[in-house]
Amino acid sequence: MLIHNNYLNVKHNQFSDEEYMVNQLWFLKHIFYDEIAAILDNNRQYLGLTNRFGDLFDCGSEILGHTFSIYRDSSLSSSVEKAEQEIINKKLPNDSVCQIKQNGQVKLYLIRKRPIINSATGNCLGIFTSAALLNLATHSNIIYRIMSGRQNKNEVILNEQLSDEQHQIVACLLMGFHQRKEIASILHNITNKEYSERQIKYYLTKLYQQYNCSTISELIELIINSTERDLKLPAFSIPETMNELNN
Repeated sequence: MLIHNNYLNVKHNQFSDEEYMVNQLWFLKHIFYDEIAAILDNNRQYLGLTNRFGDLFDCGSEILGHTFSIYRDSSLSSSVEKAEQEIINKKLPNDSVCQIKQNGQVKLYLIRKRPIINSATGNCLGIFTSAALLNLATHSNIIYRIMSGRQNKNEVILNEQLSDEQHQIVACLLMGFHQRKEIASILHNITNKEYSERQIKYYLTKLYQQYNCSTISELIELIINSTERDLKLPAFSIPETMNELNN
């Protein structure tokens, strides 16, 4: 972290906890108004949210003063609120990736949650939450081109006949999960179905055959260079509108 010398020894603010939270809500309203963002208090109740946050999670003023579970009473709510309580208790940030169904399509979002800590008192007052859309195919392609210095694309067409499991495995590979055990765990988390390492090996072998390659690195390169579109994630294999993917 780099900070100008003129500000290194500046005394902490003198805000009370209530004043500090009001200040954070002012930032949400006037600075982060066009972001997907929200603020929760230390009881995990929503104090403010942007219009884009409300649109994404299909909620409005009814959630103010309430927790996440008001509009999604499920095991996912319990998982989210447990993670939020840990952020407040330990004063540590948390990042997660969620699949969210929008207009019949399933998209990946990076969810970032940061504790709101009053520097004057040291108290954790709540959580600042923000979200950003992840386009794995496009982002991976850009990163690959920059790092490799290659501009030409291989003439490979994404096979639309891939099974649902293969599409999910491709998503795992692009996110950096390459071990069969962790892929099996992620697929179980997404679909609530049990997967063995042997099954993952079978699906990977089929992908090798369809892309005419023999290693994961070759497979990823071919996938990255074969599509500019969003990665297909089968909606019917995801039981809820929003599904959190944990490592």
